[in-house]
Amino acid sequence: MRTRENGQVVPLMAAFVVFAGLAIIALAHLGGGAVDRAEAKRAADISALAGAADGPGAAQDYAQRNGATLRNYKESGNDVTVEVRYGDARAVSKAHRDGGKGSLRPGDPAPALRAALARAAQVLGHRPAVVRAAGYVARFTPAGFAELSPHAAEVGLCPNGADTMKVCGAT
Repeated sequence: MRTRENGQVVPLMAAFVVFAGLAIIALAHLGGGAVDRAEAKRAADISALAGAADGPGAAQDYAQRNGATLRNYKESGNDVTVEVRYGDARAVSKAHRDGGKGSLRPGDPAPALRAALARAAQVLGHRPAVVRAAGYVARFTPAGFAELSPHAAEVGLCPNGADTMKVCGAT
């Protein structure tokens, strides 16, 4: 007597379809995690470079621009280390600023301005009352400006507006 074997493939195919579906879901989850890790690493690299060049504010800004959150920022000499979080991923990156501690960052006073302010300190007998010094221009408190004005040419500074002086000849 013969038994019928029709329909025995259906449970096997159903099990295969369920297994394939679970495998696709697992691969998608792993792929999404890989993308998050890659984006976190990219954001950490960019943030570390920005931090080494321009400080913690720039690191924070570039992390946010890249969809990440800056979790930790640490400067040690010329090295900057940042930790960012992107989605469920976390990445740490380190950058080194070449040129040593004396290297200029955007917004730092130019060497000529630093020299003029050092000379002003010698002439006055104390450091002048500077509010902000950047590039070739220094802004002083009103009293500091009044005190330094008579000696400005002697130290290499020229008046450049109310309470500001710039290195003479600087453009």
